[in-house]
Amino acid sequence: MEGVSLVITGPHPTLKRETVAEMIRQNGGKISSSVSKNTNYLVAGENAGSKLEKAKKLKVTILDESGFIELIGTPQVPPSEVPTSAQLGFHFG
Repeated sequence: MEGVSLVITGPHPTLKRETVAEMIRQNGGKISSSVSKNTNYLVAGENAGSKLEKAKKLKVTILDESGFIELIGTPQVPPSEVPTSAQLGFHFG
């Protein structure tokens, strides 16, 4: 992913935007704040808005959260973001 340019937009289902950004940096990617002809990927969450429209016009590859994770491989999610069993709906006892 060295030298690949990504833009992050919209809220994501399970990962915080800061986590997505850190994962990009850890894998050698560059983060840009706006979509341009030099953007390789848009990591789009819900309600992506104008960045999504611009990416479509420029034919930038658009990834949702699962596509992003697939692109970089197994993510290293900080322990603070790993859901608890209760958050996942499991109740023991």
